[in-house]
Amino acid sequence: MLALAAGAAYAGDVAAGKTKYERCVECHGRGEGDAAPNVPSLAGKDSNYIRRVLNTYKRCRPDDWLPPCGGSEERIQPFGWEHRSKDGDSMREIASELSDTDIDDLAAYIATFRKP
Repeated sequence: MLALAAGAAYAGDVAAGKTKYERCVECHGRGEGDAAPNVPSLAGKDSNYIRRVLNTYKRCRPDDWLPPCGGSEERIQPFGWEHRSKDGDSMREIASELSDTDIDDLAAYIATFRKP
């Protein structure tokens, strides 16, 4: 019962997420193995992973080692080198404009992508 309540707290709107995702298509593609070179494919990623990544980009800077961002490499760089790259700068800029609802909606939509 507790797991259901926790999952419901993050229930995003897939249709709204699809609309919001249009800004992401140029780099990440449509989840069909069509991401730009050197850009991570989002196919097969679950909503909790997407939410964590977007929140990290939104709230944490590459050199921010103070809580809640610091404390472990995984928390500051959950997806590797790109958090410190030029592309990471683009992601931080985009994520900084997202509300928590936007993030939930995007995560719900991206979670529908299946690995090709």
